[in-house]
Amino acid sequence: MKGTAEMKRIIAAAAALGIVFTVASCEKKAAKSPNDFALVNNIGTPISEVYISESANDDWGQNILGTTVLENGKTLDVAFSGAATSTNVFDIAVFTNGGTEYQFKSLDLNTASVITLEMQDNAPVASVQQ
Repeated sequence: MKGTAEMKRIIAAAAALGIVFTVASCEKKAAKSPNDFALVNNIGTPISEVYISESANDDWGQNILGTTVLENGKTLDVAFSGAATSTNVFDIAVFTNGGTEYQFKSLDLNTASVITLEMQDNAPVASVQQ
């Protein structure tokens, strides 16, 4: 579980973009945004950074993982809170522990419950499950 100061820093930075992403904890959520989803890392290596941005926005904002690492085969619950967004279409950028960047563009989070990041034919692919 993340430290309180670190979560406040992440939330404050994301709130500046009009969007708040939080990493779900063990606590039960009262209300669920239609854009909430589970992010599964199946790219074959740990992910050290995750950025989510509206597709129309050039600013990636803050790393929602903070100092956490999303190990291969593990799932991260991503929850939206705060002000509603003007779109349901988002881009996701991830960096592996080795520094490799992968971008996944134009993902409709309104219809996604699980997004699995994986490699197919040596290319990054995001599989969306509704």
